[in-house]
Amino acid sequence: MMPSGGIQKLKEFWNLQKAGHPAWRNHPIVSKRSFDAEHTLPLQLHGDGTPVVGIGKIWSRQLTSYTWNSLLADGWTKDSMMPSWFCFDETEAGRETTEEFFRIISWSFGCLATGVWPAADHLGAKYPASSLEARRAGSPLANGLRAIIWSLNGDAEYLVSRLGLPHYGSKKGPCGLCRCTGDDNSAETWRDCSASARWLSLGWTREAWLASAERSQSSIFCNGLTVLNVHYDYMHCKYLGSDQIGFGSILDLLVNHLMAGDSPLTNLKQCWDSIVTSYQRLGISERYRSFRKLTMFQRKKKCPKLKGRAAQIAAFGEPLLELWNQYMNPEIAVHCKIRTYLRLNIAMEKIMKECRTETAFPEPQATNFISYAFAMCNLHLELGAHFEEEGQKLFSSLPKLHLLLHTVLLCRHINPRLTWCYKGEDVQKAWTNLS
Repeated sequence: MMPSGGIQKLKEFWNLQKAGHPAWRNHPIVSKRSFDAEHTLPLQLHGDGTPVVGIGKIWSRQLTSYTWNSLLADGWTKDSMMPSWFCFDETEAGRETTEEFFRIISWSFGCLATGVWPAADHLGAKYPASSLEARRAGSPLANGLRAIIWSLNGDAEYLVSRLGLPHYGSKKGPCGLCRCTGDDNSAETWRDCSASARWLSLGWTREAWLASAERSQSSIFCNGLTVLNVHYDYMHCKYLGSDQIGFGSILDLLVNHLMAGDSPLTNLKQCWDSIVTSYQRLGISERYRSFRKLTMFQRKKKCPKLKGRAAQIAAFGEPLLELWNQYMNPEIAVHCKIRTYLRLNIAMEKIMKECRTETAFPEPQATNFISYAFAMCNLHLELGAHFEEEGQKLFSSLPKLHLLLHTVLLCRHINPRLTWCYKGEDVQKAWTNLS
């Protein structure tokens, strides 16, 4: 749990949060003068569902797991992810069970924040004087260390269904962190990805969110936790979000419009040969095994969407750019925009790799990362509008573009790697086997 940098690493983390993380301002624990930054660990609570019975069947049963970990922990995933509770989804019907769990775990972490054993249970009932709990009440709980939940994360479905955040498809308000709208005709629309977007000034403050009648009433939001502690996941928003749509659209353009083979399938085989060459030349280890079917990215009625694991998609930008450069026409403006889109995407990933050991992005990487992300998302929307005018379903807009920008905007205070769901997703395999 304790980072390899020890007390110095903890001080660095909390100083970065104090410098501008929106959850810091007026936080009932960390913003006080008495806050002990040298002995308080920042924790993350992660939730996610996975099929464990009848996988792939219509009658499959899904298990939702809740785990927590230190944001600064080193080491193997299975050593650092601590399981708290598992529940089949049908057991959670009506939310009473989930809310009771949230009340218990909030009480537990509230005790950990004080650093001493409690004198009463989660219902407020004092322990009997002769009990073990009563005898150790008030004594150090974790050898002088404390901890608070600083990050709540999971995929978009989990944040909506379990934490009660706004649905990402809602026209009224699809985002939990700001008061943007899903209305294209509104000045506050999330589809404005420019650096001067109106929604940038509409972020929630602690006081405004707590006073809102429409805010989530989930029991997890206590002990200083608010929606400002929610970190949208970079992995789901980008690799398993905008990149899937963008990369799938580019492959569709190549095999159906730009290449001169006998059929789209023949063109796909030629694409794959080029991709393999790029993989080898660039030394990329997270590779696709093959592209044998058009269904790898084509869908019957919807916009193309590239299938694959997050790591495969994350490493696909450079091979795809080399492939695009072979067949694009530099005299066609939209082709040049797609090339720029890919270059921006790759530039973001290079910064992610360059800063992988940092607690937060230093300058100029932070400024560049934010600039590249806004430009890439803006291009995605421009390309979508262009192809829509031509009657093609390519580069469809999706709210994950907006959610991605929220994660990117925090990079000066917390590295997106610290709050992404790779660890949570990885450990799901273990929970599937256990169930």
